[in-house]
Amino acid sequence: MGKEVHLTKRQVQWLKRNQLRRSYGEQADKLGVSIDTLKRLLHRYGIRTFDGAKYARLPSEDAPRWQRPCIRCGSTEDRPKGYYMCSKCRARAGYSGD
Repeated sequence: MGKEVHLTKRQVQWLKRNQLRRSYGEQADKLGVSIDTLKRLLHRYGIRTFDGAKYARLPSEDAPRWQRPCIRCGSTEDRPKGYYMCSKCRARAGYSGD
């Protein structure tokens, strides 16, 4: 699996301004990525949408979230709905996979 690519705010703004003016090849060259990676980035940042499984978001990204207080420490950190303990308390309690 390849390294995850993160864009700066300036690069995202450039993509938003030029996504219709320039070809995918030119945009990919500007960012130093492949055309497939460029399409994934466009989809991730909400600039353009594409059909297909390889552009789909993970179900965990769309899962409902809440800030309900942790039952141990009272932290209101953002976490998936149904997680009654914050990540620190879950780790101390022995839960894995967070």
